[in-house]
Amino acid sequence: MTTPFALIPPSSLNQGSIPGAPFYKQFLAQGDSWFSIGALPFSSTTNLLFPSGLNKRAGVVNCADPGFTLEKMLDRMSDPVFQQLLCGAMEYQWDGILISGLGNDVIHALSAKASEPQEKRLLATAAEWGDSTSPSRYISESGWTAFEKYATDLYKDLDRMRQASKLNKATPIITHTYDLATPRNAPAGPSGPWLYKALTVYGVPTSDWCPLANELLGRLSDLICDISTKVSGMHVVKTQGTLAPAPEGSTGKQGHWENEIHPSPAGYQLLAKKFSAELQLLFP
Repeated sequence: MTTPFALIPPSSLNQGSIPGAPFYKQFLAQGDSWFSIGALPFSSTTNLLFPSGLNKRAGVVNCADPGFTLEKMLDRMSDPVFQQLLCGAMEYQWDGILISGLGNDVIHALSAKASEPQEKRLLATAAEWGDSTSPSRYISESGWTAFEKYATDLYKDLDRMRQASKLNKATPIITHTYDLATPRNAPAGPSGPWLYKALTVYGVPTSDWCPLANELLGRLSDLICDISTKVSGMHVVKTQGTLAPAPEGSTGKQGHWENEIHPSPAGYQLLAKKFSAELQLLFP
C-alpha cells in the first residue's frame, strides 16, 4: 500500500531540520507545473507528487514552480534555494532528486517567431514544409538538434551541481516523461493555450495538429531517455501513453486532462501509480 509523500515547502525548513523527520526516505524535488500547480483555481487540480509515495512514510522538499523551464530550475538567480539544498550551505543528504523538466522548455521553444533562424525555433515555416506527409515536415530539424544539445547540457549542469555536493555525489536523479497532449483551446485561466497557439501561428493544418504534437512529445520522451544514458544514476519513469488523449476540438476539462497540457486529478492518479511503482523498485 502506498503512503503519500509528505510534501514540504523549502520555506518551512528550520535550523538544519526537515519538518516531520525522520522519514524512511527523503527527496529533493524541482520541477514545473506537473510538480506544482497547473490550473486555476488551485482547488481544481493537483500534481504528480501529491498522489505519489512509497510503502513507508517519505518526505519531499519541493522547490517546483509553475512555468519553470529546466534552465530556470537550475539557475541560481531564478531559484537559489534548490542549489543551496543540493550542494550549498543548506545541503542535506537526499535519497533521490526528483525532477519534472523540459516540458516548458519545449513550449518556450515552440513560441519562437517564424522570423528566427531555423536553428532557433522548433517549428518550420510553410515554405520549409516540403512534400513529405510525415508530421516531422513541420519541425525545424536544425532547431530540434539545437534543442537536444540544450537539454543534454542542462542535465549535465545538474550532474555538475550534484558532483559539487559533499553528500549527494551518488544520489540518483529520477524524472518522468510527459503524456500526449491534444492541441486545443483549453487554457489554464490566464495562461495558455500553448500548443494550440503555436500551431495556429505557424499555420499548421488542424488535421495534422495531433500527429505533430505526438511527434514532438514522442521525441521529447526519447530525448529524456537518451540523456539518462549519459548522466550517471539518472532514471526515467516512462509515463507517456498512460492517459487517454482529450478529444480534438474540445475545450476545458476533458477526461484525464484539466486543460491543454495539464492532467486532471484523475489523470495524475494514473500517472502516480506508475511513478510510485518505479520509485518503490529504486527505494525498496
